[in-house]
Amino acid sequence: MFDSSFYIKNRERLAVLLPGSLICISAHVVLQESADLAYKFRQDSNFWYLTGLNEPDAILIIDTSKNSSTLLLPEQNEYQKEWDGTQSHADFKKVSGIDTYGTVSELSNLVKEAEKKKLQICYVAPLPERVEPYGFYANPARKMLETELKKLVSNPDEIIDIRKELARLRQVKQNVEIQAIQRAIDVTADTLEEV
Repeated sequence: MFDSSFYIKNRERLAVLLPGSLICISAHVVLQESADLAYKFRQDSNFWYLTGLNEPDAILIIDTSKNSSTLLLPEQNEYQKEWDGTQSHADFKKVSGIDTYGTVSELSNLVKEAEKKKLQICYVAPLPERVEPYGFYANPARKMLETELKKLVSNPDEIIDIRKELARLRQVKQNVEIQAIQRAIDVTADTLEEV
């Protein structure tokens, strides 16, 4: 139902709101359930809205001065390649429409280059570690990215939180989203009727 044009347009719409910016959006990280087992992975909704990807530990970089998007991926060890499969840039491009890939270790250079060009550094600020009154813990990915960005920039107080801009984009549903919502409603109604 959602093709790459949906995610490309979402990135373009965000870029229009934030000219002269380097936008850094983290994917969720995998969380440990037991000694060698992870919980079922659930992607960060903002990352998914902009990429359509369910890949953990990645960082989306949008340079609005060049109208370009880069996906930074974690380096995989042999164990991860064997058990999780290797990362396919071709598959990622088909879903997200992103052409440029790198590793998360390249974040430092991208941020330093952006500062030289006087771009504002933007990100999605983390939730508190423990989210009350719900009594659950936030995925640490956003906090990890925030910590890294604050080490890299010359003035950490100037990093811009773009939660409001993303929320405003996401609250107005596009036709394809309305169709998906209607489909979910129809399935739910049919199921309840059958029960």
